[in-house]
Amino acid sequence: NVQWLVPDDASLEGSWSAITLPEGVGFNAGSDLGIGFETRPGPFDSLIQTNVLEAMLSINPSIYLRYSFDAHANRQYKTLTFGIRYDDGYIAYLNGAEIARRNAPAVIPWNAKATKSHRDVEAVEIESIDLSNFLGLLNPGENILAIQGMNNSRDGSDFLMEPALTSVFESAP
Repeated sequence: NVQWLVPDDASLEGSWSAITLPEGVGFNAGSDLGIGFETRPGPFDSLIQTNVLEAMLSINPSIYLRYSFDAHANRQYKTLTFGIRYDDGYIAYLNGAEIARRNAPAVIPWNAKATKSHRDVEAVEIESIDLSNFLGLLNPGENILAIQGMNNSRDGSDFLMEPALTSVFESAP
């Protein structure tokens, strides 16, 4: 499950990435992992299942994304890997704790811009990050992977976020 919101003020800073959202927050439902837009035909077209062009372009370079998933209580997880295609930057959280960032400013306001561009040829490649040190953040049952995606400009011509978490586990005896 994926939900998205282009914030229009700072009211959700510090709370949107937690497992439970505050009452009345109006996130939109997405259709799959790939979220973004192209203003002209480009390399992201086949990766985007949820188009956010009208919500982001010339409005806000940042978007809040929430991916919910279940971790099984009867499995002992050995590794956790975060794979992501992105244009231009992001900060990722697992159950509210920061786990990864690329091209993100030190301070992350609701309308943050990426600190530099991530070339399209690189953005379509999956970057893998070992998160095994963060296995303790997984809860049995529901978990939230939250990402603040950032374009390098609010008028950028394209945008992409496509994350995935994978793990290796052993079955319980």
